[in-house]
Amino acid sequence: MLNIRNVITILLLILIFSCSRKEDNRYDMYLTHYKHSISINLPKSYDTLNNWDNYSDNVMDDRKCYRVQNSKLGVLMESGMFYKTEKTQFEQFTISEPGAFNKFAPFELKTWASDKKQLLEEEKINIEVTTDSIIINNRTFGVLKVMMPFNDAVDKSITFGTNLDGELIEFVFYTNLPNSENFFIDAISSIETLEIKKGK
Repeated sequence: MLNIRNVITILLLILIFSCSRKEDNRYDMYLTHYKHSISINLPKSYDTLNNWDNYSDNVMDDRKCYRVQNSKLGVLMESGMFYKTEKTQFEQFTISEPGAFNKFAPFELKTWASDKKQLLEEEKINIEVTTDSIIINNRTFGVLKVMMPFNDAVDKSITFGTNLDGELIEFVFYTNLPNSENFFIDAISSIETLEIKKGK
């Protein structure tokens, strides 16, 4: 028989669990090309999911994009090699997958972050790029952290790349908002909630 202490403990646990569930901002996406379901908990400010096809001049570069972003800042769904937007501030999380169902060369994660770092540093001046790795649910991810200052803002992005059935998949967080000191910490906290499951 339950005594009053046990009843209070159970009620407290229920209350804590229900409050923590309310803090969830989980998004679930099925990626057709990869044939995997992706689930991730994102910061509360990421409130709108959009998906669209991003076409290039080369069909092999066409991508299907999934983006969760802050709708109060405007919605960006780029397409084509060159695109313009009147919006200037963004806070977003993006996954993209190949648009064409072609066979791609096997992907080697070991050098992914360092290769991208070298390419970025050759293309851009005044850029800070660091690399790392992280293990989430027994899966290794390369981590590419980029900071690029401009006159009135700092572009920040962090990309997590991993091997999914022999192909590269990237998860990209980006912001150019002022007062974004916690951006990298929040992105890492979100990616640690990532679940990847085969099929729907």
